[in-house]
Amino acid sequence: MNRTESEESLLLAQDNSPSRSGNYRNCRIIALFVGVLTLLTVSCLTEFLINHNNKSPDSDKIHYSHYDYYVYAQQWPASLCKSINETHHGTCNKVPKMVNTWAIHGLWPSKAHPKHYGPFNCNSSWPFDFNQIKPFINEMEEYWPNLMQNKEDDSFWKHEWEKHGTCACQIGDEEDGFGCKREADYFKKALEIQKDLDFTNKIENNPKIKISDKIEDTAPFSEIEKTLGSGRYQCYQPEKGVYQVLAQVMVCLDKKFNRVKCEDYESPFYNQKVLGDFDTGPYNPGTCSQKLPVMIYPIHMPM
Repeated sequence: MNRTESEESLLLAQDNSPSRSGNYRNCRIIALFVGVLTLLTVSCLTEFLINHNNKSPDSDKIHYSHYDYYVYAQQWPASLCKSINETHHGTCNKVPKMVNTWAIHGLWPSKAHPKHYGPFNCNSSWPFDFNQIKPFINEMEEYWPNLMQNKEDDSFWKHEWEKHGTCACQIGDEEDGFGCKREADYFKKALEIQKDLDFTNKIENNPKIKISDKIEDTAPFSEIEKTLGSGRYQCYQPEKGVYQVLAQVMVCLDKKFNRVKCEDYESPFYNQKVLGDFDTGPYNPGTCSQKLPVMIYPIHMPM
């Protein structure tokens, strides 16, 4: 049916009425708002999915942990070897010929005045890689030997890296660390400290200290401490109350690797042994007595 001219005019007037025009504008505004909201929702969801898919599967295994200083531990190899056998923790028939000095135990990031030692195991997604130390393996075998002959050669280094090295090399944490970006950096720094401390020459240059397994050649503890400096000294007693054998010395260093007094960083509860557990070695030596004479075994003594 054809509309008359008057009908068309009436319809046109209705379309151009204020109420019709206002409703139309409101609908456009609502539609625009819904469109923008939908676009933002899709954008956020897309970004979440991208980030989720790109997230490293091991990122939850990284725990950045603040620390304040380092404990640097060195063991006397003959003491370690002999005690490994006596305590049945392993087998050490002899100290390897290339080992003629103090043996590194580890470089341990530590918190000041804590209730527990640590931090430990800061990045389980960063496994030990033998290839990192292969270029300087001769130094590692000479100054950081694994004396337990019934264990894999690199098991000792693997343990120290995973427990302590991953805390010393916390990439992305500018406050902590010493610019350690690779596993090799950690081991090289420990080797460098060993040479700087130079414990072996300090003992050899003191005529009052003899390297011997004879009781008459023992030295006062005070002489050992004066020669090697401040730190935590650990010994064990083959004949209880008669003499003690020097086993390990733990030296404290600030974060610039300057030597400091351990007691300045330790908890006041240190002597109550509530701090947890550092690595002390398989023989678990105790604190050296200041009253008993000290024996330092010949490195290549029969085992």
